Amino acid sequence: MIALPSTMAQIAASTDNLVDRLKPFLAGSITGIVTKTSTAPLERVKTLMQVEGMKAMKSVQNGAELGSASVPRASILRTFSSIYLRDGLVGMWYGNFANCLRVVPVYALKFGFNDSIKDAFRTSPNEKLSYTKLMASGTLAGLMQTCVTYPLETIRTRLTVGLAHGLHYDGIWHCIKDTFKFEGITGFYKGLTPTFVTGAPYVGLQMSSFEVLSREAKELELFGGSLALQSIFCGALGGIFAQTITYPGDTVRKRLQTDGIRGANKVYRGMFHCAATIARTEGVRTFFAGLGANVIRGIPGAAIQFSVYSWLKRTLLAK
Repeated sequence: MIALPSTMAQIAASTDNLVDRLKPFLAGSITGIVTKTSTAPLERVKTLMQVEGMKAMKSVQNGAELGSASVPRASILRTFSSIYLRDGLVGMWYGNFANCLRVVPVYALKFGFNDSIKDAFRTSPNEKLSYTKLMASGTLAGLMQTCVTYPLETIRTRLTVGLAHGLHYDGIWHCIKDTFKFEGITGFYKGLTPTFVTGAPYVGLQMSSFEVLSREAKELELFGGSLALQSIFCGALGGIFAQTITYPGDTVRKRLQTDGIRGANKVYRGMFHCAATIARTEGVRTFFAGLGANVIRGIPGAAIQFSVYSWLKRTLLAK
């Protein structure tokens, strides 16, 4: 009985420690919803531009050659206009609810795993990790997050581009049932390989770049001690850097995710065939289709992402 207060104190301390460990996951979830809803129109434009060339490819399934000049190249404004004329203003946010359901676990796991792995690498509480360890933390976090959440990414992509390809889904559940009916469980994992190859490094580059830039900005006192401005600037710059380097892999992933919808004949046999076909028939610059929209989206997106997360983390972890 004498030991009871000590035991209760240990339980309370253990509970507090668990809550503190979960707070980065909660902060990441809220951050994801705010970020993706704010930038949803540009996300849809980017995705539609990435898969535009597939329409031309499907028209030559009989084996005829297609010159790169024959592939339509939509501009950002033209894509915005076509979305508005076909789907109205609400069409700018098609797929956003599915995206929010996706980003809750994606951002929670990405930020949560990243912070936990960084803590595991540290030998002392305030140790500044090297760029290599920061990159490793972000990449491992990206791999772990992808393994858990990838089917949601596929569903989100299909809801985003479905109407543009003559397909209509009544909602998330309809898309899930439709995908399983025509393509089986493997339909949810199309494009997983390029995600491992470029998606995980993207998270590593994004997280490590933000950390290093934030350190430098703080040491140089670039923003007069304003953590909000520091997070916005460093988040935007780190996000653009990571997106630009890994963007070709994202294009291949989007193509594979939308290939063979509802049991249609596939255009690509896999990641390498997809990449080779794009390069041969549409030109290398097609790998960067929608990059302009992505950069425009990425500047506020990354800025919102890291500033909101930094603020929430400081607020939630404040003692």
